[in-house]
Amino acid sequence: CQPVTLTLNASGQATLTTSQVNNGSSDNCTASGSLILTLSKTSFNCSNLGANTVVLTVKDASGNQSTCNATITVVDNIAPVIAPTATTVTGNVNASSGVCYYVVNGTEYDPTVTDNCSGATLHYEVTGATTLSGNGSLAGKQLAKGANIITWTASDAAGNTTATPVTFTKTVIDNQAPTIASIGNQNRGTNLGNCSYTIQGTEFDPTSITDNCGSGNLIITYKINSNAAVTASTLAGIVLPTGINTITWTASDGTNTATSTFRVTVADDDAPSITPISDITVNISTGCSAEVSWTEPTASDNCGVTVFGQTIGLPSGSTFPVGTTLIRYTAKDAALNTTLMSFNVIVVDD
Repeated sequence: CQPVTLTLNASGQATLTTSQVNNGSSDNCTASGSLILTLSKTSFNCSNLGANTVVLTVKDASGNQSTCNATITVVDNIAPVIAPTATTVTGNVNASSGVCYYVVNGTEYDPTVTDNCSGATLHYEVTGATTLSGNGSLAGKQLAKGANIITWTASDAAGNTTATPVTFTKTVIDNQAPTIASIGNQNRGTNLGNCSYTIQGTEFDPTSITDNCGSGNLIITYKINSNAAVTASTLAGIVLPTGINTITWTASDGTNTATSTFRVTVADDDAPSITPISDITVNISTGCSAEVSWTEPTASDNCGVTVFGQTIGLPSGSTFPVGTTLIRYTAKDAALNTTLMSFNVIVVDD
């Protein structure tokens, strides 16, 4: 006997012949060509990979026989073949809901593999936005935002490796807008002495800002009425004029944008002021009246006086009768805040 190495074919089969094992068997009476040679096993498959012992039996014309053992080594030299599917192609995919990556759904990104012997193992490697490698399936794996280069190879139990890998790129896109929330509509009065309201601290800042890829890289801006947008995350110290101020907060992740809008109505709640005049007393010893004059008062208001004048009593420089006469001045602003200033003119008959 002599050892034989058998190579499996594309179907995973191999056949052994006596001529491969026979190593010059002979007999004293029977010619070599007339000897009857038989093998204990002639058919081999993938389950027989490695060393196998086969018995060669040699029988002469008289029925005498001898045996020997041969080592038959079965080898597989055919590498697995992998092929792409409809989904193992370069393209874009949106990030999974609420996260900044894509979770691979089942075997969608796995190629098919064929081999003459079953049990070939798939190997994957992901580079680019994600660094990942392993055996088997990509099912459930996370692909980070950006371009993910996926390369597949396969190997079998005999150590044969795919000659041509399958490579494609999946780019994970963030198509989810941030969320931004703000307080509802607000009312404020003007600051004392000013025709406006100065925002205090964080009172009008967004109440929450979130994004599936994290809020740290968001661009936050605000816009008041028709003014240009300002990049900032707080309104602290901003001065709002009287009237309705429409404030819009915007959050952007560079691709997707969300807004939140509310109104702050600033009302002038400061009344005008009028320079005061004390009561005026005039004593007379002749006649029954007296001419009385005073310096006209002035009015002022944080937002401007719209109406001002004397509304009760005789004007300055008039002749006042004996007794007490009420004098009153009235000032109003555009918000109809009203101030009254009164004093008495008292004429005393001595």
